[in-house]
Amino acid sequence: MAMPPIINSEHTRLTVNTKNVFIDITGLDLTKSHIVLNTLVAMFSIYCQKPFTVEAVEIQNQSNERFITPNINQRVFETNINYLNKLASTKLQVNEIANYLERMSLKCEISGQNELKVHAPITRSDILHACDIAEDLAISFGYNNISKQPAKTLCHGSQQSINKLTDLMRLEFAQAEYIECLTMALISKKDNFFNMNKEETECVQIMESKVAEFEIFRTSLLPCLLKTVEANKAVQVHISIN
Repeated sequence: MAMPPIINSEHTRLTVNTKNVFIDITGLDLTKSHIVLNTLVAMFSIYCQKPFTVEAVEIQNQSNERFITPNINQRVFETNINYLNKLASTKLQVNEIANYLERMSLKCEISGQNELKVHAPITRSDILHACDIAEDLAISFGYNNISKQPAKTLCHGSQQSINKLTDLMRLEFAQAEYIECLTMALISKKDNFFNMNKEETECVQIMESKVAEFEIFRTSLLPCLLKTVEANKAVQVHISIN
């Protein structure tokens, strides 16, 4: 049974008699599409005749690359108790940390005296780094149970000179009927080079970027400005770029 937009057809309606469900995900971002697919598969699989099982599908893209979906392999993060205790402001032993993380659906494997291998299930797409594991530890331990400590650094806020200058410039430009455009510092290689009909040159690239739209630091302001204009074509304002 296919499930295109659920409101589309009586044929795709789910009932208590539904036996087979084929989940089809359409999206512009492959990483996000995999996250949505894994989440739906995890939720549906609990009602299978054999719980938590799924039939995989082989996908072939336009580049003739083949891959299996869904990819339900758990991601493994290696960390240690000193790092987790420091971020979470706790003083826990390795066994205690493992127990607290189990409450957050994170299975732990003690690989050394102070080392942990944390297995993140497919439903925890928010776990991207060991610091996210420390956050889960603090949540499981209880924020109210963390002892309060005086701040080691005291800051006295004041506006920096460069910020004051840019605020004054921003005000003058706005009064001259210019529209301020705040764009991202990160951009995709395709937008930065290919769409601008430019050869790819040396740039600062994000290692293992999770989103295709944010791969490198922009080398020019123009691609982001053009994307902003594209996204605001329906807005009835005069847009000029000088």
